[in-house]
Amino acid sequence: MKRTIFFLLYSLVSIGILILALMNNTLLHSRIFLLTAILFLGVGLINHFYEISKLNKESGKEKRNFAKDDLKILIGSTLSATITWYINHEMGYGAVVANGFIGILAATLFTPKLAGIIYTASFIGMSSQTIIATMPIAGFTGFIAGMIIILSKDIYVGFGGKGGTSMALSTQLVRLFLSIFRI
Repeated sequence: MKRTIFFLLYSLVSIGILILALMNNTLLHSRIFLLTAILFLGVGLINHFYEISKLNKESGKEKRNFAKDDLKILIGSTLSATITWYINHEMGYGAVVANGFIGILAATLFTPKLAGIIYTASFIGMSSQTIIATMPIAGFTGFIAGMIIILSKDIYVGFGGKGGTSMALSTQLVRLFLSIFRI
């Protein structure tokens, strides 16, 4: 069940990005390319959905306790997004420098697995202020990203794109939450 939920969430983010690209592009050949990409993605997603359904039937119920590593992930992703946002917007160094600084710092101080999580969480702080308006919102988004990483630890292990998609998903969830409550 958990695999299916994350599959659907990741799929919605991917399709949403392609649809936004399609809507914002006026060139005919670009639109044809994007429609073809959406079609191939759709076919792949349908096939992958059936594979996940089989895996869900084969695997039993799995319980997972909150671990010390999970706390490190939550704290690391929250601080990473917050500090990157601060370096990017308050200090004015820009998104690439802020992200690079966090990446080097994480790689120097932490295990490779935790450093990778901290680095990808810094993608949140790279967002413009129209997306992530304040430092507390960046921290909250980093916390949500940490939760997504913890909940999807054993899903899509070893596949590329999970980190960036998880950060995009957490950012969109927080934006949806803020728009619902007009914060």
